[in-house]
Amino acid sequence: MSPFVEVRELTKIYRRGGVLQWEGRTFRAVDRVSFTIDEHEILGLVGESGCGKTTVARSILCLDRPTSGSIRIGDSNPLELRGAKLRGFRRSAQMVFQDVDRALDPRLPVRRSIEEALRSRGVKPAKRRDRTAELLGLVGISPDTMDHYPSSFSGGQRQRIVIARALAMEPKFLILDEPVSNLDVSIQAQIVNLLMELRRTLGLTYLFISHDLNLISYVSDSIAVMKDGVIVEQGTAEQLIRDPHHPYTRTLFSAIPKYVRGGNRSDSPRS
Repeated sequence: MSPFVEVRELTKIYRRGGVLQWEGRTFRAVDRVSFTIDEHEILGLVGESGCGKTTVARSILCLDRPTSGSIRIGDSNPLELRGAKLRGFRRSAQMVFQDVDRALDPRLPVRRSIEEALRSRGVKPAKRRDRTAELLGLVGISPDTMDHYPSSFSGGQRQRIVIARALAMEPKFLILDEPVSNLDVSIQAQIVNLLMELRRTLGLTYLFISHDLNLISYVSDSIAVMKDGVIVEQGTAEQLIRDPHHPYTRTLFSAIPKYVRGGNRSDSPRS
C-alpha cells in the first residue's frame, strides 16, 4: 500500500542578499530531504531552530516552492498545480502555524475568519454560521463567543480557533508547525490532547514539527531528525528513541526521560 504523503529529494536553495549582491552566493536551506507518512499516522520532524523544518513545511504546500524534488499527497502532486488548482489542493492539506497572534486577523471576529474558509470551499451563506458553531464546539470553544475578536481569547483558545479554521477546509493532512511552543505547559498538554483526539475522530494524517524532543517522542509514530537542512536519521519512534545510530540523534535523545521513550501509542484510528 502506497504512503499517503511521499516527499523525495526535496531541496530549497535561497539567494543570499539582494539581486545586486547575487554573484552566485546561495544558501541551501533544505538538502534532498525524503520521507513518507502513512495514512492516519504522525511523522514527527525534530531538530534545532533554524535547521530547515519550517522550510520543508512551506515547500510541501508550495507556500514557498522548492527548488527541486517531488511531492505527492494522496493523489495530488502540488508541484504540478497552479492557480485555482493549487488552491483546491490546499483544501485537503492545511498548515497550523506557530504564531497564533499573526494567524488571526485582529480586525475580524473569529466567526468571520472561519467563515472565510467556508466561503472558499463554496459553503452557502445560510449554512456558514451553523458550520462555524460546529467547528468551534469541536475544538472546545463555545459557539456563543464566535462574534468576539481574537483579543478576547487566551493564547490557547486562539490556537484552538486556528485549528478550527484549518478544519473548516475539511483537510485530510495537517502540517503542525510548532503548534504549542508559545503556550504555557499546562495549555500545551490540552492542545496536544485535542490534536490527538481530532486525528482519531477525523482520520487525519499529521506532519508534526517541533524542537521539543519530549513532545515529538510522545505524539509520533515515526520520527525524522533534521540538522542543517538534512535528515540525518529516521525510523519508528520506538526504534529511534531506543537505539539511535547517528551521533547527533544520540545527543538529542540522550536527554529524554525514560518514561516517555518508546512512545508508540494506542490512539491510532486503526487500533
